[in-house]
Amino acid sequence: MSSLNNRIELLENDLKAKPSRISVYHDLPFAIFRYDPEEEWALRREVRLLATRLEESGRKTGVVNLSDLLWKAIQDSEGIRRRCRT
Repeated sequence: MSSLNNRIELLENDLKAKPSRISVYHDLPFAIFRYDPEEEWALRREVRLLATRLEESGRKTGVVNLSDLLWKAIQDSEGIRRRCRT
């Protein structure tokens, strides 16, 4: 089993625990999972599988795409302007 799979399994166990072991704050039910860039595609597959397993055990799941949030924040603020050098 790969390191990524081991870490996903640990996360799954923490998420399924009652009470959840992912956060010391009961009102912040989320996890941040660090991974190396070369694991991106494998992680995406494993996250989908993890979400299915969690939903089957009665947990609600959601995936937040941070790049979408970043671009929305940029758009809602000042946007990106090209600066021309003269």
